[in-house]
Order: sequence, then C-alpha cells, then structure tokens
Amino acid sequence: MGCHREPPAAAPVVVNEESPLVEGDDTGFASIERSPVAASSEAAPRLLLAEALRQLRAMKTTKYRHKSKVDEAEGRFEYDCSGFVAYALARVLPGALAPVPIGIKGRPRAEDFTSYFVALAEGDPWQRVPSGGIAPGDVIAWLRPAEITNTNTGHMAIVLDVKGTLPAGPAVTAIGGARELLLRVVDATESPHGDDVRGPDTTTGLGTGTIGLVVDASGAPLGYRWRGGESPRAYATTVAIARPK
Repeated sequence: MGCHREPPAAAPVVVNEESPLVEGDDTGFASIERSPVAASSEAAPRLLLAEALRQLRAMKTTKYRHKSKVDEAEGRFEYDCSGFVAYALARVLPGALAPVPIGIKGRPRAEDFTSYFVALAEGDPWQRVPSGGIAPGDVIAWLRPAEITNTNTGHMAIVLDVKGTLPAGPAVTAIGGARELLLRVVDATESPHGDDVRGPDTTTGLGTGTIGLVVDASGAPLGYRWRGGESPRAYATTVAIARPK
C-alpha cells in the first residue's frame, strides 16, 4: 500500500514512481527556492494545514499522477502523495522541505520523508510526534510494506484531525497492535480511504479520508489500515509522524 489503489484479495495493482517531480514549469514547484525561512513552532503546522485546505478549496480538477502538474489559475492539482506534500511545503515552509533527501528519481518521495523523519535530530526543522500527541498539520509517512508488490516507496499525508480510537480487532491484532487510531487526512491517492470524499473508486487525486494508525500497547506505531476501521487487513511497516517547527 502506498500512493496507490488498495489491492483487492487478488494481486495488487502495479504502478510506479519513476517520474521527476516537475513537468516543465507548470507545477509551480520549480520556481520556489528550497531555502530556509523562519517560522515559529506554533505557526508552522497551522501554515501547512492552511495550505492543504487552500488547495482543496481551489481545486476544480484533480488526478493522481507521479509527475506533478499543477495549474493554480485553472484549479488543476495533479500529483501523487509525496508530490502533494512537497508542493504544499514548497509554498509555505520551504525551510522544512530543504533538508528532506532527494531520492534517485530527482525528488523526495515517501521513503525519503519517512527515513528523514525517523532520523530527526534536535536542530532539524521538524520534530518527531508520538502517536498520543498527533495534531492537525502533522505529517504521517510510511514505507511500503514488504508484502506489497509495486514500485511505490510508501505513502504520506497531512493530518486534519484525530477522530478517535478503536479497540484492536482481528486485523489489528494480526500485526501485534493494541488499538487503532482513526486519523482524518488530506492526501493525493489512487484509492479512497474510509469515509472518503473521493468516493468509492470514482475519483483519484487530492481529497480527504480516514486512515487507521495501528499502535502497540505503548503507543508506538506498527503499521496502518488504508481504510481506517474498515480494511480487511492491516499492514506492518515503518511509520513516522513529524511536525514542522
């Protein structure tokens, strides 16, 4: 699972993240310098959340694609999960985007954000967030589980709200989880989450939905359910939650 359609019981759909972030100059990303800017720790998550909501309001058409293509004047927002987060950061918090490693495809992807969040140090423009402290404007990222067959590197989203906690059902206990946190997120995806505005397999791209974060008894993240509270199985993987400072 990652920036892609949740696989049915049969073989998963295979997609890729081979394309670079920009296509010409029409994304708005190439013209934004990846350089540090000052932002208070209180303001930064609000800025990121406000930018995500701004894009949702401005959106007239959207599509999930690995080569970002954004036309603000037309209200067209086409990108994948990491393309969306990178575009949002570039607009309002370029200093938080600057240190994220650029992968072998010439842009930061989900695996780059995840590995960076896992190794955060005190001087970085991000801070790790425990599952019990997740708040709007935080970013959640995870690596593609080993059993998923595709070329995506993982998935990431911006948190809108924490909806609540579910006790562990069979899908959660199967990967050692003690409970499931239901997180309302905004992201770009090929497949809808739970309670998703994109509808059941009707629209891809930018939207909001609910994912499930599986945690152990201590609150440490163990994996996820793509459709929070609904998916027939949970996937164990490396999950990192971070907040821009």
